[in-house]
Amino acid sequence: MEDIEKLTEKLEQLFLDQLITLLESESIEVEKSKQITAEFLNLGPFSSFEEMNVKIKLFVDTYPAFLPFYKRMFAEPSQKTKELLDLIQKLNTEKSPLDALKSIGVAE
Repeated sequence: MEDIEKLTEKLEQLFLDQLITLLESESIEVEKSKQITAEFLNLGPFSSFEEMNVKIKLFVDTYPAFLPFYKRMFAEPSQKTKELLDLIQKLNTEKSPLDALKSIGVAE
């Protein structure tokens, strides 16, 4: 798991991306965006990923227009992604690159 500072930076960037999208589409007014941003910034600092998830979920419940940002940050990986991660983990446990390739049937 990434450290909480890096996760917070990622969270802030995703928030800003969503805020810009909402401002550009005129789905939110500038004054309201200032208020929402202040509320968002008051949620931190976070002590853990779990705390971040809970606080941001409550924030999104209040401001549903930010749901896409929440989904991007906290989405569960797809089954295909999980399978690829499992495969990568398996490859990393092999003693040599050739053994790793053999274990997945790519090399003989």
